Amino acid sequence: MAVKKIETLNKHQNPATNENEFDIENYMNVNWNKIKEVVDNNADELTTTQGKATALETDNTKNKQDISDIKTEQETQNDLLERTQNALINITTPKSSNINVKDSSDLNAKVDVYGISEQNGEPSSSNIVDIENVTGDIDITVCNKNLFNVMKWKKIIQTMGYPEFLSDSDNSVEIIEQTKTSIKYNQKNIYCGVSSDYIKIKKGQAFELSFEYENINRLFITQYNEDKERIKELNSTSILGTTKFIAESDGYITIAFSYSDANLQPATIEIKNILLEVNEITGSFIEPEQQLTTFPLAEGQKLYKGDYPASDGIHHVRKQVVLDGTENWQLNTTNTFIVLNFDNMKANIGLCSHYKFATEGLVNVDYGVVIGPNHLYIKDKDINTVEELKTYLAQQKANDTPVVLEYEPTEEEIEPYTPEQQEAYNKLQNVLSYYNVTNVFTDKALLEFKYIADTQTWVLNKINNTNQQVLNLEGGN
Repeated sequence: MAVKKIETLNKHQNPATNENEFDIENYMNVNWNKIKEVVDNNADELTTTQGKATALETDNTKNKQDISDIKTEQETQNDLLERTQNALINITTPKSSNINVKDSSDLNAKVDVYGISEQNGEPSSSNIVDIENVTGDIDITVCNKNLFNVMKWKKIIQTMGYPEFLSDSDNSVEIIEQTKTSIKYNQKNIYCGVSSDYIKIKKGQAFELSFEYENINRLFITQYNEDKERIKELNSTSILGTTKFIAESDGYITIAFSYSDANLQPATIEIKNILLEVNEITGSFIEPEQQLTTFPLAEGQKLYKGDYPASDGIHHVRKQVVLDGTENWQLNTTNTFIVLNFDNMKANIGLCSHYKFATEGLVNVDYGVVIGPNHLYIKDKDINTVEELKTYLAQQKANDTPVVLEYEPTEEEIEPYTPEQQEAYNKLQNVLSYYNVTNVFTDKALLEFKYIADTQTWVLNKINNTNQQVLNLEGGN
């Protein structure tokens, strides 16, 4: 049944001037009757149409349920956004020398510095292993896009040929002079160059590398897994001032530059103004911004593992002493040398340059050191008397290879700031984060980044991460 339309209604002419007499019959009653007639005639058609709509609604019950579920989920997410919109989300990152966050706001943030205590190998009286701590100036960079720390080269590298390029250096390369951005050396092999430290990456990230250089003719970008095991070369080309690449898996990369000369002549290679930008959307890179702060340590001053600058000075949770033979050593009945009440020391926590810490005790070992608590024990099967031990310790100090002991005191010690250190600390407690992407790195020490997250980005990242986990469980469907 076709819907009947309303006929043309009568219209009063010149209502503003009312020059014509107003006809109530034509302009009101007749018009009303025309409207009523159309409504009455269309009543059946309207009823039929409503019935069809009801049937369609019944046939699409499942679709309606799916739509309802989607709307419910959207309302839940909107509610989460609304409830957190005005809340400050304060985040402290794990300690690292290279920090990358993707939900930072452009508000003020804080950078906290922590010390390091490391040994590369197992020490013994015949294998002295120095304890590496944080010393000298600590340069700390806060930036938006640049992931490359030009302050730190992992190693000088050389090799006779490709692809064994990333081999450790040896005496075949004589370093004449080295700065933060250049190395002058006597070249003894076809390839020689430098490699960056490990740079943390995630699968799918798109990178753009740009730099200025002198005496460089090869570029190597190498991918490693999360255990820092080499996977493959992502890029190995004749040198270019800029290049792009995409990370194929989670893990690390290193960036290496080399110089080759068939005549094996001395050379100076220089790499400067290096910029490594990252964004998941290729081509959306932004102009880099950065803030550099230097926290100066005085000559001989160190930051040990767990040490940290605070508002009232440098807090030391470890300390070091040099054992030089002047200590009150005694020999006990188990052929172990002991100093009673040496210091307020926690038991079995520390490092030594000449002896391994024997956490299980000294009974079944030939060489080792143990802390008591408050007592110090050394065992060395090649030393039989107290005088021999004192002579050995004194001789090591005279040879500029002193026996260094690092341990944790029962109470941390606070070292007052110099004016320069106070100024640097205040600056680090008031750095500027960047919208969404902020990188923080140093050439030494460990850092914590305390920042206020952009609420919407933080929530959306959480939602996207959850959605991706669901997709992974469902096989990508």
